[in-house]
Amino acid sequence: MNSLWSFIVAILVLVTIHEWGHYWVAKKCGVDIEKFSIGFGKPLFTWKNKEGTEFCLAMIPLGGYVKMRGEYAITTAEEQAAQPKGSFAACNVWQRMAIVVAGPLVNLLFAFLIFTVFSYGTQHVIAPVAQAPVTQTLAAPLGIQTGDVITEINQKPVVSWNDVNVAVSRSVFNQTAIDLTWRGVDGVVHQGTLNTAGISIEDPAWLDAIGLYPEETQPRLGRVMPHSVAEAAGLQDGDEVTHIDGVAIYGATALREAITQNPNKYIALTVNRNGKSLNIDVKPAAVETKVKANGTEEVKTIGRIGVAISGFNSIQIHQGMLTALEKGVKATWDSTVMTFQGMFKMLTGQLSLKNIGGPVSIAQMAGESSTAGWVTFVGFLAMLSVSLGALNLLPIPMLDGGHLVYYVIEVFTGKPVSEKILAVGQRVGLTFLLCLMGIAFYNDALKLFG
Repeated sequence: MNSLWSFIVAILVLVTIHEWGHYWVAKKCGVDIEKFSIGFGKPLFTWKNKEGTEFCLAMIPLGGYVKMRGEYAITTAEEQAAQPKGSFAACNVWQRMAIVVAGPLVNLLFAFLIFTVFSYGTQHVIAPVAQAPVTQTLAAPLGIQTGDVITEINQKPVVSWNDVNVAVSRSVFNQTAIDLTWRGVDGVVHQGTLNTAGISIEDPAWLDAIGLYPEETQPRLGRVMPHSVAEAAGLQDGDEVTHIDGVAIYGATALREAITQNPNKYIALTVNRNGKSLNIDVKPAAVETKVKANGTEEVKTIGRIGVAISGFNSIQIHQGMLTALEKGVKATWDSTVMTFQGMFKMLTGQLSLKNIGGPVSIAQMAGESSTAGWVTFVGFLAMLSVSLGALNLLPIPMLDGGHLVYYVIEVFTGKPVSEKILAVGQRVGLTFLLCLMGIAFYNDALKLFG
């Protein structure tokens, strides 16, 4: 149920701002709007403003549309001249270009604002202090020791471990080498290179294969979820776990394993709370989840108590508005580029089509992110907004990008594209979208019943 409501909220927010982009620019260009609909199918709620525009919330929350006055398709200058004032087709080509591109751009602007807000101010982040890589990982031969500080990655300075994660994931995605610079605990600066060839971003264990992780410290509980097993047991935010069943532990991994490997079994936790040692028994709830091992996917029962776990060194950083704006622009640009690259890799067979997800996949991700807290959920909205904006900018008929291509052609030829080209484009675009939807729904069905 949480996934369903999270999905509805995500779609309502992103579709609304997308269609509002079209609506706002169209109004600025003098176009009369007949209908602004969020969702398709039977209307659940409608109202009209003083200008006669009908606003509608429909039953199927899988998109939306803005219905403007007049015909969209015009093939001659005479037809354009005959269009009534206030119609979309009566606009000049630059106005029509602005109207169709406004939706995707607003999605990207929305993501930019979120990335900027998240970057501004004082934050507690994981320090770029490394844990010694385990043997047989890509990073093991470099000789990185626990406590060494990563200072540069791919010739760019590192401030927090998030910088390491972003750079490493991008290198693996692009199959490029990872250049590392780190300062040892003895103060000596070292350099090394990791060759990512052969490591696939689609492999759930790709990060384990590389072996770069931040240094672990005593595990500390983050946010305890309301109505969770942890809350019922009496655990609180900030509790530091020192022992499990009387055995001293160190590192978040040990605590996570103890929880996941003991579904429906009591474990005794010793926690340090404000300098006092407390013994708390907790019984992890049994949860079924899909795991991938040796190339095969299977359902496994694991334990969950509903709490975030932190076990890393943290530092406090402060970023002013100019730095935040710069990071917002960079994050939006990088996310957009990676989205287009991902689409290209799937079309060329470099990535599996299984990465295309439909409503079920989005709902699952929305539910997981909302469970992790509102910050994670808003971050998920930003990434999904980038995907929505990028998808609509693809030069495919029936998408905003396809209409934009028509208008670019019109700019160079001095006349609208022919009716024949429009008809062919409609068929091509419809075929592409139906295939895309078919793959997405098939992948969703496999997740539900496969």
